Amino acid sequence: MGILAGYGEILPMDVIKIFPHGILNVHTSLLPKWRGASPEQATILAGDSVSGGSIMKLDDKMDHGPILTQYEIDVLPGDTRESLRNKIFEKGATVLSELIDSYVTGKIKLKPQNHNEATYTRLIKKEFGFIPPEAISYALEGKEFPQKFEVPFIKDCSINLNPETIERFVRAMHPWPGVWSYIQLLVNPEQSSGRKRIKILKAHLSSPTEENKSKVSLIIDEIQLEGKNPVSFEEFKRGYPTATFA
Repeated sequence: MGILAGYGEILPMDVIKIFPHGILNVHTSLLPKWRGASPEQATILAGDSVSGGSIMKLDDKMDHGPILTQYEIDVLPGDTRESLRNKIFEKGATVLSELIDSYVTGKIKLKPQNHNEATYTRLIKKEFGFIPPEAISYALEGKEFPQKFEVPFIKDCSINLNPETIERFVRAMHPWPGVWSYIQLLVNPEQSSGRKRIKILKAHLSSPTEENKSKVSLIIDEIQLEGKNPVSFEEFKRGYPTATFA
């Protein structure tokens, strides 16, 4: 029997057939939701409060095979892709070790997935971390960007870019590839030092006010300007007080 976790590609059936009991895969979502290579990122960006793992038997399609068992994991407000993935795999190792004997001896009945409910994710590329700078400016003011944003790593998915979704995007893309955008470094009113790439490493949401309990703003905590070391956003603004996302 083979065991696979976090591979992200389809194994040929010639390889799967080498193993008398097939290959079991630990997938980091509650299948059939979030099939594909980026389930943890999709979970966080979607704002799912519960995720989990699926232990399934591989077939010739991506995350398509029957399920041995599933288990749930709470998604916490501060979870990143990395922390969520670690929690799911840690519990998965325990769950898998407890059912291997029953699986090999045929005591576990496999359950087919409901393929009509499947949603799909794609392998993330470096450029997928981009957010339009104008959308970040809106979010810093507690506003929603007026244009829809097509999520490149989720099939057929467009979202509104607002403080909440951008904050989740930052966590979903941590630690790689990270969320990045462009910022205009205005040294003085007459001179611009150019448009630079900037990574948003950490961010959080402001607390609602008494006047408007539903309104929150994006607060950037840590950034990295291209060619520079990471610094707090407050320190960055002291060095470039007139810089604007543009």
